[in-house]
Amino acid sequence: MRPEAWSAALVPDGTGMYIVENTAHQPERRRSNIAHEMAHVVLEHTFGHVLIGGDATSGGCVNAGDRRQEEEAAELGAELGAVRQSGWLPTPRSGVEADR
Repeated sequence: MRPEAWSAALVPDGTGMYIVENTAHQPERRRSNIAHEMAHVVLEHTFGHVLIGGDATSGGCVNAGDRRQEEEAAELGAELGAVRQSGWLPTPRSGVEADR
């Protein structure tokens, strides 16, 4: 298995979406990946052809339709992560895993 080959992806399901994530990554990276994918949904991005199997610098997936969307999602995803770190979001209770 190549954990560096991909990070996370949105998978459409009718009118909804699933986030599929690579659980081989460290928890901090996984949170960042999920925030990035959530940002795509919040920003109401549309997707053309998504390529799986890109190089490690692209995270394994490339939205061939729009590099700008990826940049926007990266920016908002970072902001979502900053909100969590600032204490505005509740932290897990003792004995409860953060990644559930």
